[in-house]
Amino acid sequence: MRVSYVMLLVASALFVSTDGVSVAVSGQSSFTTRRTDLRFLRSYKLDEVDKEDDSNNEERGFDVKRLDDLLNPDKIKTALTDLNKQKKLFDDWSANSEVSEAIIKRLRANFLANKDIAMKYDEYMTMIKYGKKLDGWLETKTMDEMFAWMQSGKMSKMKEVFSNWYKEGITGEQVINAIKNSDDKIAKRYKPIGVYYESFVVKTAKDEAKKAAEALKKAAEAS
Repeated sequence: MRVSYVMLLVASALFVSTDGVSVAVSGQSSFTTRRTDLRFLRSYKLDEVDKEDDSNNEERGFDVKRLDDLLNPDKIKTALTDLNKQKKLFDDWSANSEVSEAIIKRLRANFLANKDIAMKYDEYMTMIKYGKKLDGWLETKTMDEMFAWMQSGKMSKMKEVFSNWYKEGITGEQVINAIKNSDDKIAKRYKPIGVYYESFVVKTAKDEAKKAAEALKKAAEAS
């Protein structure tokens, strides 16, 4: 049974163990006395982390400036409202396992303030690690991408995938059944994609039939 990244973040955010004694995370009390808006911004700058962390990162070959750029507060705020930018940010975060661990450590240092982005990153990492194929062929990773495109209105990208499925002979019923046969959470999330693909198949088949009829008519007129 997997251990959720969020559970690890929660446990570590509450206490840090030193020589067998549990002590509260340093800087937390002074942090909470600031104005709400300043607290919000500084929480994403994540500069409450001990300076030793940066030193350790340098020893491990991390570019600290690069790490700071990945944790830029504006990027994080945008990622919480834009699914495509969120995916791009998380792709960057997870590109290197050590960088990903360093990012989780910084989020953990002030988890309560960073829980929204931390939980989203947990979902992303879970999808990457435990992504599976529905009915042995329909990848949840592909479905998650299409779900993000659908929410952001980028239907042309979805249609590209649909066109490939159609050329491969995949029917709307196959997609709908693959989604339906998954667990309830996945089925509910992906159901609109199955319905949309079925409509795409019906429309495409009609368009092809119409073009074929027109071609036959022209051929008959020419002869």
